[in-house]
Amino acid sequence: MLDIETAKYFYDSITVTISEKLPERERLLKYYKIYKEFLNTVLEHENRIFSSYFAKTVFIIDNFQVPEEITYYLKRFQIYARSSSQDKKYTVKNYHNRYAVISLVKIVNYFSQLEIPENLFNIISKYDLKKTSESETLGSLEKIKEIKCVLTKKDKLKKETILFCNTEELGLIKIQLNPPWVDFYNLVWENATIYFFELIQVANEEPTYKTISTSLIVLEPDYLFDATELSGCFQNSGANPKLYFLQKFCNSQISESLIVGNMVNTCLDELILNPNIGFDELFDKMLKTKPLQIIALALRDKESVSRIKNKVKDNYEKLRDAIKNIKYEIVTVEPSFISPKYGLQGRLDLLLEYYEEPKKKDIIELKSGGYPKDNILVTTHDGKKISSKVWNNNLSQITCYNLMLDSTFKKRYGTSSILYSSTPKDPIRNAENIHQKKQEVLITRNNIVAIEHQLMEKNYSFLYDFNPDKFGEIPEYKKNDLKKFNNIYSNSDVLTREYFHAFLTFILIEMSSSKLGAGNSNKGFSALWLESIDEKEEDYSVLKNLHLNIDESDLDSMYLLLESREEELQLSAFRKGDMVILYPVSDEISNNVWNNQILKATIKEITENSIKLSLRNKLFDKRILRSDFQWVIEPDYIDSSNKKLFNSIYNFFSTDETKQKLILGLKEPEFFSNSKLNSDYLNENQTEIVKRALSANDYFLIQGPPGTGKTSFVLKSIVENLYFSTKENVLVMAYTNRAVDEICSALKSISDDFHFLRTGSKESSEHQDVLLSALSEQITTRDLFIKIRDCRIFVSTVSSVISNPVILELKKFDTAIIDEATQILEPQIIGIITDLKRFILIGDEKQLPAVVTQNSINLETDSETLKKIHLHNLSQSLFERLLLCCKSNNWHNAFGMLKHQARMHKKIQEFPNKFFYNYQLELFQHNKWQVSDDTIFKNFSSEKIFSALSKNRIVFIESIIEKGKKVNFNEAKIVVDLINKIKNIYGQQFNESTLGVISPFRAQCAEIYRRIDKDLRKMVMIDTVERFQGSERDIIIISFAVNNAYQLRNMQSPCEIDNLLIDRKLNVAMTRAKQYLILIGNSEILSQSKIHSTLIKFIRDKDSYVNLNDDL
Repeated sequence: MLDIETAKYFYDSITVTISEKLPERERLLKYYKIYKEFLNTVLEHENRIFSSYFAKTVFIIDNFQVPEEITYYLKRFQIYARSSSQDKKYTVKNYHNRYAVISLVKIVNYFSQLEIPENLFNIISKYDLKKTSESETLGSLEKIKEIKCVLTKKDKLKKETILFCNTEELGLIKIQLNPPWVDFYNLVWENATIYFFELIQVANEEPTYKTISTSLIVLEPDYLFDATELSGCFQNSGANPKLYFLQKFCNSQISESLIVGNMVNTCLDELILNPNIGFDELFDKMLKTKPLQIIALALRDKESVSRIKNKVKDNYEKLRDAIKNIKYEIVTVEPSFISPKYGLQGRLDLLLEYYEEPKKKDIIELKSGGYPKDNILVTTHDGKKISSKVWNNNLSQITCYNLMLDSTFKKRYGTSSILYSSTPKDPIRNAENIHQKKQEVLITRNNIVAIEHQLMEKNYSFLYDFNPDKFGEIPEYKKNDLKKFNNIYSNSDVLTREYFHAFLTFILIEMSSSKLGAGNSNKGFSALWLESIDEKEEDYSVLKNLHLNIDESDLDSMYLLLESREEELQLSAFRKGDMVILYPVSDEISNNVWNNQILKATIKEITENSIKLSLRNKLFDKRILRSDFQWVIEPDYIDSSNKKLFNSIYNFFSTDETKQKLILGLKEPEFFSNSKLNSDYLNENQTEIVKRALSANDYFLIQGPPGTGKTSFVLKSIVENLYFSTKENVLVMAYTNRAVDEICSALKSISDDFHFLRTGSKESSEHQDVLLSALSEQITTRDLFIKIRDCRIFVSTVSSVISNPVILELKKFDTAIIDEATQILEPQIIGIITDLKRFILIGDEKQLPAVVTQNSINLETDSETLKKIHLHNLSQSLFERLLLCCKSNNWHNAFGMLKHQARMHKKIQEFPNKFFYNYQLELFQHNKWQVSDDTIFKNFSSEKIFSALSKNRIVFIESIIEKGKKVNFNEAKIVVDLINKIKNIYGQQFNESTLGVISPFRAQCAEIYRRIDKDLRKMVMIDTVERFQGSERDIIIISFAVNNAYQLRNMQSPCEIDNLLIDRKLNVAMTRAKQYLILIGNSEILSQSKIHSTLIKFIRDKDSYVNLNDDL
């Protein structure tokens, strides 16, 4: 239910939207956005994930007994809004918006019991919506080609299995399950979303339909599965969904066959691009493209490179001959497709097209491994045998691709083939497009979805089937993995097993939330097709109306330059190095992103009005690259990091007991006698911390509050001493690329020739001289091999190590040093540190926590066993949990705090030091400016704001409430006026390090950005607090832009640490300021937060509170 303040917020939002002068379509979409925010708010404490807003609507109607009248209005409103959102040509009429208003007002009233405001009551009282010019539903249909619905309940009536479903088009219907879909009844759960294909009406039962022999059913279709991973469940004898999970836990190490397979795939791509390329040239090119895997293998076995080269050459020669027999007019190499109907995504090897037959699409999938020497019999789900010339797993993968192309291209036809590159005889083999096979693939996919749901519901009985007696069909090469898992799982103690279970559920919910969305702040990857471009634009999660500059693009190298006339690209959440999806929008092509091939790219550069992309698709039909199209950019969802977390927790699960006890906090870490320390740039406190870290045998935790030099001094000194005083291999990691680059800068300051290497893509770093991906193109593979072999210090983001664990095979690391450790989730690093001798974590638990996408209700642990090791919340970092373990066990040797900060003036430090750090922070003794009373504003004390800054360095400026709005225009005006005045005061001294503006809301950042002069936009950083962590400015202006208590709750990050109530976001925002801090907000609203109330009183007591409205 809604509290009073939240209800007022929604009433105000409705009122404001009514009063605005907007086109009918735009107004309806605004109402729809309010409704979606309402749903997310009502359901924020529900421990489940919803795949659509229709599913959320069905849930609240059924579970909160929403009256029939309101239900009717809501469903009409939702149909109109969805139609308008998906089709710009849909005509929105005035009465559509009337449905929206009456629906919103009544549903807010029902969930809050707060009286409807008089103005809104008078408005809806005048509406007469009993009759409309449109029918209420599509009515009854004899046959349904396809329909998406939400399950409300299921039942077995006599011999029939019946699903009761709610649909947008037909309302409530019943669906009778017949073979081969009878078992689907046992998989599905209430409120699940289901896509049905091919249903017919049951005679004389109007709302009842049944499946037939050609029916297809997809469970949670917006949750996309990779076709390659799904095909791994199939053997010639049939399908086993358990193989999907075994593969996730037990990742394969680098092997010759893996490298050969990757290289043969590259051979195909290159031979299509350049049929005349010679093998030696191609092999050298491949070595430079992905050298780390082959170097890792060569470090283990020098002869492996020669064997790999010979195998690849053999495949190359056969491929070259086979390609001559492939006929096409247009070829696309590795095109990507998604299918939100069939719940699949994937990347084909080759797509062949034809000018005269545009609906003909041929698929060729390359396989470099073994091939069937004779026809084989493939067993399908119904026990029937199919004669085939391709392996069942290959046939299953092709079947997934056929399903994807079926949903992408209407009336598509064409052949599907497997190209076996290792055979000279009949290499290109037909992969039959069989409807029974499509059913089998979807049945297997649905089983995996159901198992994941079961695990997310904390039902772990499935894991007991991971033993040879219950597992089912399994390839020979996987049997050792199964035996190992079974042995570890069955012999684990209660704590270790509960720890494994908890994080398994956490990872699955995190993956699901990333794909489907969770709450107001996270839309999920499915927003790509479920939400309109206009809706996403309001959240700055899309770039639209981009025009392709053909003249400035390099089509040969696949670099595209897109331009915007609005000069606001930097307002978005996109940054250099981000992976994105690119697609065109025009009257000639479908606006549904999934109705076309998806172009994937990496951002190389972004400015106010242009964005440069590097396409990952190197060969495709370039006719689509037209400058008269409008182009759209959206975030790509890369789930490889999340998928690797299964292996990470399994690595912990399978490590030795001593290491497990250390990581769980059950065993006190050991230390040896203090080591020698060579450093002349550390102060006394830093020296002590570094000495203790170096003497750790197991682990050490360094608390680094803002400005204490944890990276530029402490981390640098630890690495320097390990390098010169030991022979250890050291892996240095951080959460963000920016932090990793700061580490690189710190290490370079040790000496001009200090030898270290950095991992990551070429777009990820400014330090190209130590970046492995850049070096691989600049020097020979042998020289790179020597460089890696002789290097002992490697620097990387945590996600890079997780996604590309080859670095852990390149070197046997002794010590891991992890900066920004409080921003890293526990399962992200436990798999890395289990194989290392020791680890040093550096962070500040009082600054920003790790980012999670799921609702907070899922994060609290209910296990008393886990609470004993201080695992109270699954989103907390390993740093934070181990720190609690050490404090509670009085293991004081295992942690230490850096206390001298060199960033903030003493008057800026005063509040965070008292209320966040319990007076533990001290000023850096050599910085006289930190205690100086001299200020640049002393000659401008006639103005209230500058007078307060001159005296106390901190000021709070009162703003007015702007009801029902996401921004505060009054605050934006104040900020811009201050920026202009401060620039004039600073004169020539004003530069990029002078001033920064922080707001909790991107919409407020955008409003301020639009108002400032264009010449200032490059000099003044305006962003959210998350983007500011790690940065500093002489002057920080914070625009809270909070117009109601509802927004206030959403902008905070409160927690209790060391018996202190702390807002981590506020702490980060305030401690970015070096010299002056200006806060702007409405004290009445902000004071409803205990922390902000304390802050405002603190400033008032210093006579630094300013109300500009008093002068009006």
